[in-house]
Amino acid sequence: MNGNGLGGSALRKMSGNRRRCLSLGSQEGFSYIGILLVIALVGVQLGLAGVVWSFAQARQKERELLFVGGQFRTAISQYFLNPKGPQKEYPRRLEDLLQDPRYPSTVRHLRKIYADPITGKKQWGLVKLPNGGIVGVYSLSEKEPIKTGNFQPADISFTRKQRYSEWKFVHAFGTSNVAAPGSPGTPAVPALSSDPQIHNGEDEEQ
Repeated sequence: MNGNGLGGSALRKMSGNRRRCLSLGSQEGFSYIGILLVIALVGVQLGLAGVVWSFAQARQKERELLFVGGQFRTAISQYFLNPKGPQKEYPRRLEDLLQDPRYPSTVRHLRKIYADPITGKKQWGLVKLPNGGIVGVYSLSEKEPIKTGNFQPADISFTRKQRYSEWKFVHAFGTSNVAAPGSPGTPAVPALSSDPQIHNGEDEEQ
């Protein structure tokens, strides 16, 4: 009788211990799964934050390209519209915009040769006339633009372009045969040189 009682008590004790172990094991398992879920959620949030930051950076560089390209275009226009003599002409080098060689004193049309915000280099494609005059610049980047519409009037020709290299910042007034390539309602401009020209500011600085 006593033996059976002791045996039953031991069995009940073992059974209770087993249930407690199973309960602790289940709690630990749920805690581990919860930690994994939290880590996964944090990873997703960090990934999304990285995408948003990268997109914001690309948009900022694009805005900078529009500004810098506009600075070049304005400087070329000023150079053309302020001749030393009766003959209007375009600069032969981008450096001529920093120091107009037609004047004995310092005449600046551009503060500095800007780097391309997209590539980060002082390398620009040049839009030239057959006589060598520079009428515009463009980025050498083949990346696809984010902005495809709602441009300012001076940049309306950039609408729906597939690459930044198609954004030509060209002097489009003051002459009858120079216009921004691709502008709506604008005829083709055969006076522009078809040979690709590149300003390599990196080499010149070295």
